[in-house]
Amino acid sequence: MSCCIQSGEAFAKIANHVNADELTNEGRIIWSEVEAYYSRDPLAERCDEELLSNAVKRRITNPKHVAMFEQLVNTFSTCEVSVPNVVTDFIETKKEHIGSKLATALSGGKPEEVKELMDLYHEWDTKDDLGEEDPDEVEVGICLDKLSEEYASENLIKMYPKSLNDNLRGGMKRGHNVIVFARPEMGKTMFVVNTMFGMIKQGLTTLYVGNEEPIGDIQCRLLSRLFQVEVETILANKSAWYERAAECGADKVKWKQLSPGTPREIERLCAKHKPDVLIVDQLRNIIPSKGDNFTQQLEGAAKGIRNIAQRHDLLAVNITQAGASADGKGILEMTDVDSSNTGIPAQADLMIGIGATEDDASCNRRVLSLCKNKRGGNHAFFNVGVIPQFSTLKSM
Repeated sequence: MSCCIQSGEAFAKIANHVNADELTNEGRIIWSEVEAYYSRDPLAERCDEELLSNAVKRRITNPKHVAMFEQLVNTFSTCEVSVPNVVTDFIETKKEHIGSKLATALSGGKPEEVKELMDLYHEWDTKDDLGEEDPDEVEVGICLDKLSEEYASENLIKMYPKSLNDNLRGGMKRGHNVIVFARPEMGKTMFVVNTMFGMIKQGLTTLYVGNEEPIGDIQCRLLSRLFQVEVETILANKSAWYERAAECGADKVKWKQLSPGTPREIERLCAKHKPDVLIVDQLRNIIPSKGDNFTQQLEGAAKGIRNIAQRHDLLAVNITQAGASADGKGILEMTDVDSSNTGIPAQADLMIGIGATEDDASCNRRVLSLCKNKRGGNHAFFNVGVIPQFSTLKSM
């Protein structure tokens, strides 16, 4: 804690590997404010003791505990620390903790946990530092070999349905940030489910982070999309459909419910599970820091997810709401995003608006509008067909 408070560089190295659940109650309160401090100012060299102490004290409801927390922050802020030695000790402590869990799994006869923990232990055993690269290192010149590899069709992540992918020059690159927006009942969840179906077909690992609908509801809709059958049929013969789901790669989707969730929590999940694709459903429920108004929070959340996409070399797909201006419209524009029609678009590499006129809705059609398209360049809009009961979008 002292190391991270006194060194923004140390925080950047350690933070993604800290599990707040393993801290004491006091530690969790102080750590959350340290995270918030660096989230607001990622370039800060250290936490200001007075500002951090004030933020922590505002969290304390019992006046008797204020002095204790004030003393803790003071101690953490002033004791001498050696960053390289703390990082080494952190790695050894992690290994010790994982080793203890591994011993428990071995004695309990849990082979799946054993394999996962052995892989994790090996990962930490080979670390000698938590920094991935020299922060001052720069690329020199333009490497065409690297660019041709990044843009090769086999390395692009395809989007579904096909008509969408065709407008994206064959797919999206890792590191890109996609924002999908629509009015309620226009098909945001259907788009998410259809996207997960597409990622399963490509053999990609998807991390779904949900903070609105129960995850069980989304899982049922994904099963319906995979097999084009009603979920009741699947649940009536669970064992048979479970095997089919496993065979087609449904276990490549990892699920996490957050209420509401922060970029830091999502980044820890990405660091641990290493997905190819991150889906955040919904962006408006992500709280990057306290004190900001809702518009600032939306922009901060979009920026946080974009940074995660770039740092972890994954494709991020975010879902958010369209404002009332999108009611009854087929073709949507950037300004139809609810509450943040400048901040959110600024953080997107691709923006997809899902709209429908009354006639479209009655004919099971939706209009996909590429309001922002750094990948394909064209700002097309086109119809897609929908099969709501199977959460399917299809080219027309």
